[in-house]
Formats: sequence, structure tokens, C-alpha cells
Amino acid sequence: MDRRLSQDRADAVRMALVKMGIGESRISAEGYGSAYPLVPNDSEANRAKNRRIDLRVVEK
Repeated sequence: MDRRLSQDRADAVRMALVKMGIGESRISAEGYGSAYPLVPNDSEANRAKNRRIDLRVVEK
């Protein structure tokens, strides 16, 4: 469940960037679910912090 939701979130950001004009072949999206939390998932505030996307720009 976490992985699917995370992937859906990543795909939504990817599609938003495509709609802004970035070539679809230049963007990849991968959801990690609960694999890489910023903070422990021990409170609602922390869970909100972990519901995020990380964007990495790389030069090829």
C-alpha cells in the first residue's frame, strides 16, 4: 500500500512536469514507500513530513 501510494505521488509530479513542457523521456519517477523516511513515523506530524517527493536533477 505505501509503495503504491508513493509511486502514485511520484507519477503525479512527473506528469505535472511534463505538462510544464519537460520532455517525458527526460524524467523518471520512483516511489519508495516507507523505505526512506526523513523522521520516525511515530506521530501524525512526522508522518506528514514523510509524505513527500524528492526531486533530483542530474546532468547527462
